[in-house]
Amino acid sequence: MLSLDVVSQALLWIVVIVEGILLLALARQIGLLHQRLNVGGARIMNAGPKIGETVPALDAQDVNNEHVTLGIERGKRALLLFISIGCGTCETLLPQIKQLARLERDNLEIKLVVFGNADLENGQKYAQKHGLDSTLPLIVSNDLGVQYRVSIAPYGLVIDRSGILRAKGLVNSYHDIESLLNAEEMGVRSIDQFMQLQHEKQLN
Repeated sequence: MLSLDVVSQALLWIVVIVEGILLLALARQIGLLHQRLNVGGARIMNAGPKIGETVPALDAQDVNNEHVTLGIERGKRALLLFISIGCGTCETLLPQIKQLARLERDNLEIKLVVFGNADLENGQKYAQKHGLDSTLPLIVSNDLGVQYRVSIAPYGLVIDRSGILRAKGLVNSYHDIESLLNAEEMGVRSIDQFMQLQHEKQLN
């Protein structure tokens, strides 16, 4: 006859094995979900300038009192990235954004726009804290948020060399920012639309 200790240990091992199987299944589902979210890229919000339209001109001063424009007259694309002070996701993106600004400085200009309850002093402290300079100008402006109808951060708009909006969307990761830039290069609204078009071609 089996002792009580042996039965207890056997039951305990069964519980551990079952929990291990459940954890593996959960990890797999999380991985699949992560892949599905990455394919979609940045999510588009319907407010503001429509893709394909000419965007309002940008004529502002950054936190260092330097004149900032879109860069159209310099033959460059522009990425307007709307952020807010206190946004953890925005801060997480900054190191990669700074690197992108340096690597693509000949073809792409990136402007950071702080909107919400921020003032010039807070903007200057934010720029100093994160080492932002003329390669990545920081503008503090609630008016630009209203003008471009942006109400959530971080949010990006990609504008081509002619001043036309080519892609826009909520950017919660660097992958989302890349999806906006890639969508603009491919001539589609978003990576999601590109994937859909590819799927339709395969069906035909």
